[in-house]
Amino acid sequence: MLRKLLKDQQHLHQRLRAVHLPYAGSRRAFSSAPETPAAAATNQSDNIFQSADYYTEDAALHQELLAQKVQVNKELPYVDDTDTLASFMSILPKDTANVVQGVSTYGLWEYVSYLDTTFYGMWTYCAENLGMGMGVGLIASSLFTKAIFAPFIIYSQMVGLKMKLLQPDQEEIMANMRRYSQQGNREAAKIERQKVKYMRRTHGIYPMISMFNIFQMPVHLVYISMINRLSFNYDLNPNILTDGFLWFKDLSAPDPYGILPLLGGVVSLLNILSTSTTTVTPTMRKLRKYIYFLPLISVPIWMTFPAAFNLYWISSSLVQLIILNLFRNVRFRKFIGVPEFLPGTKLEAMNTKQALNIVKPKYFDAPPSAKAKAAQAAAK
Repeated sequence: MLRKLLKDQQHLHQRLRAVHLPYAGSRRAFSSAPETPAAAATNQSDNIFQSADYYTEDAALHQELLAQKVQVNKELPYVDDTDTLASFMSILPKDTANVVQGVSTYGLWEYVSYLDTTFYGMWTYCAENLGMGMGVGLIASSLFTKAIFAPFIIYSQMVGLKMKLLQPDQEEIMANMRRYSQQGNREAAKIERQKVKYMRRTHGIYPMISMFNIFQMPVHLVYISMINRLSFNYDLNPNILTDGFLWFKDLSAPDPYGILPLLGGVVSLLNILSTSTTTVTPTMRKLRKYIYFLPLISVPIWMTFPAAFNLYWISSSLVQLIILNLFRNVRFRKFIGVPEFLPGTKLEAMNTKQALNIVKPKYFDAPPSAKAKAAQAAAK
């Protein structure tokens, strides 16, 4: 639809350039006969009718383009000029816009619209029906949404911890794979690769399931877009201007004291630190020093965002922080099935105390008697 709309606009501009209104005195340049008043009046009337036809056709084309725009706006869920996504769609190139329209045809935007309607309904239900207000209602809806993804977060951390316990064994197998690959022994390298898969399957490690944690990103984007739309369109829900609490009564305006952005930066930094203490991959070790600066860079940007955004980010990040810190507790790890050392691994062999038969010497309080010495000599 978007591509057809752009093609129609180009076609309209081509037609406008191709149309030339006739000049009333053009016949004098090609005819030596003098033009009579009747002929001049006829030519002038023809020019008037041609101009009227031209403007009528132009108005019809504009009306058709307007109807097509309305149809596109009905198909896309975010059509407000103040919406970030709609503004982004308006500046897309033609090919990219065509891709976006194709995605809309296959139902992605309908899914996003469904998420938007669901989360907004949760927010307003907590705010109005439960009497929490827009501020506390946003916290409640974000906590409920985060609770839905809590199993995926927990499983992702379980996979990360088990992978960390398997790291010495995997490093040895990977070294063997590289050596066999350099020697050209593909069969041996394939066997080593199968060992890695078997070892992961034995200990219940399925990395693909932990990838479901990525689905939190569309949820964050939907919440951010919803908050952005309500912050700029007060008529949709005027309660957002007055239903805040503490020092931020207006959820659509930035925090006047900058406390919420600072809290969001601190919670984000604690999340990064907690992640680095639970599961650290070699790639994360290299990127750690750069990741630490992300909250510091984000705080000045968040100071320009609505207070509702910072409130949502803090409440959502706190749940993540609590889950990450639970994994630092040994009892919680055992409760969810993550032992201190995986059986059959190198770490278990290195940290297991093996029982040794130690012969303890005998101590005598008094020297042995002659009878005892004779008994020992007879025994030998």
